[in-house]
This record gives sequence, structure tokens and C-alpha cells, in this order.
Amino acid sequence: MVQSPSNHDVEQAIRRLDGMEFHDVHLLTSDPTAFLEICGGPDWYGVIVTEHDRLANIVNIHELNEDIEEVMCGGQPSGFPRCNLVDLHTALAAAIHYLDNAEATATLYWEWVPL
Repeated sequence: MVQSPSNHDVEQAIRRLDGMEFHDVHLLTSDPTAFLEICGGPDWYGVIVTEHDRLANIVNIHELNEDIEEVMCGGQPSGFPRCNLVDLHTALAAAIHYLDNAEATATLYWEWVPL
């Protein structure tokens, strides 16, 4: 765990995700019910934002396929629709925005559901 990580720290942690030994990065806020999780790697990443009473999965607008792809998330194989998996560049953009603003970036697409 890194207290007050820099953009570089977060980028390095996400680039390290290999879907086997390293498979999760969490960006926590002062509110224990609000955080961002990136899981998977090295090719596809699930990005999930939790805010109080709702949760969002990132939506890959370039891959609207709903076939299930298995990625490591939370230490176990998890099925994600392909449309909810993004490339490294998109995962990094979501993480850096969240690190700076503690919110899901409006420049990406999110599928919100109540908890």
C-alpha cells in the first residue's frame, strides 16, 4: 500500500498488472465507500468505481460485444462482458483522473447501478 501515491506510482502499479500474480489496484479516498478498482491485465482491464450507494463499470464503446471474458479480479477469476474491459491506455486515463479528482471521469463511459 502506498499512502498518497503520485501519478507515476499509480501508472507503474497498473502497468505491473499481469492477471496472475498482480491483478488489482485500488485507489481509496477518505470515504471508505468511495474507491476505484482496476483489475486484470496485461491486455484487458476491468475498471470499477464505487460511490456510496452506487457502482459503475467502465464501458468500452469500441467493443460492444457482451461475450464473457475471464480476468483476475479480487484474487479470483471473474467474468466480465467484453464491453466492460478496456485497454491499458483507457485504464490509465480513468485511474489518473480518479487520483486527481476522486470521481469517475466524464470523458469515459460508465454503466451505473445501485448497490
